[in-house]
Amino acid sequence: MEPTIIKLNNPEPLYLVVTAGNPPPMPPGGAYGPLLGFGSLLMSLFLGVGFTVAIIFNSMKKGVTEADRVISEIKSGNLKSRFQVKRKDEFGQAMQRFNTMADEIEKLVHGLKTSEQARTKVLQELAHDLRTPLASLRNLVDTLQSSMERLDKDTRNELLTLSTKEIDYFERLVEDLLFLAQLKEPDYVDHRLTFNLPETILDVAEDCLFMSSQKGKKLELVENLKDQKQDFAGDQHPIKRLVRNAVENACSFAKSKVTVRLENADNRMIRLIIADDGPGFKAEDLNTFGQRNISRKLNTDVNGRVSLGLGSVVIKTICDVYHGNVSIQNIKDSSGAVLGAEIRIELPNNLYS
Repeated sequence: MEPTIIKLNNPEPLYLVVTAGNPPPMPPGGAYGPLLGFGSLLMSLFLGVGFTVAIIFNSMKKGVTEADRVISEIKSGNLKSRFQVKRKDEFGQAMQRFNTMADEIEKLVHGLKTSEQARTKVLQELAHDLRTPLASLRNLVDTLQSSMERLDKDTRNELLTLSTKEIDYFERLVEDLLFLAQLKEPDYVDHRLTFNLPETILDVAEDCLFMSSQKGKKLELVENLKDQKQDFAGDQHPIKRLVRNAVENACSFAKSKVTVRLENADNRMIRLIIADDGPGFKAEDLNTFGQRNISRKLNTDVNGRVSLGLGSVVIKTICDVYHGNVSIQNIKDSSGAVLGAEIRIELPNNLYS
């Protein structure tokens, strides 16, 4: 094609020469090249989506298979079966939540089994322990009824005293067993309220010493409770029962005084110390405190104290319910002579915070 010359309108003569260039090259694939590129892109997209869906489906299938396995094992009684969590996405979080739920179910079932075993044990102990005082009381009453005229006054009084002890034993035994059965229930819920712990302890201690004085045993109460104020969140009834059992034990063996002190063990625990100036704990008591004693005996000390074998069990059970602890020891002087006995009870001071 020949060039074209164009004269421009300008004072000086100027010309524009236009020549035709080479045509642009054809794209790969000719005229259908763009369409083929778009088709390739679309095909790659479909393949990528299909591959992703296949991976997700396969992963979900494995998860469903594992879920069926875990649920089947739990249904068959294997409560320890859990998911093996190896991923951190939503499925992994769901597996972790399921494992947490399974842990709670296992704890609940274990609690129910423990409760059933405890209930069975309580019924067995109840049948044995109630039969013994009833049979003894019946023998005493039969003796008094058949031989009243032949017995002298001292013998009659002794039999009546033994009868009273058997009745006391029977009363406390039933009360302790029912209280323990209630505390060991897995669904036990205490009546939470906030109360002044030193005031509650002092009231119970003074009541125990008053009852001791009514039986002819005058004791001095040494305490540091009147000037204290310590709010405690929990059920007041088991706390009163805890203090009563410990103080009554101290009153039973004290010679002249019972000491009750409340102090802070650390930032988390408060410590209640109940001590007496009696003969101290026997070696077997130090080793078996908090355990149920199978044998039964009526102590013949000056206070006529009845040994139930459940008092320390009640104390330890209440401490366990409140996530506390209890320990006992003998108080000794520098030469090793026993000056008395001491019970230490520690409870959390922020139980419901």
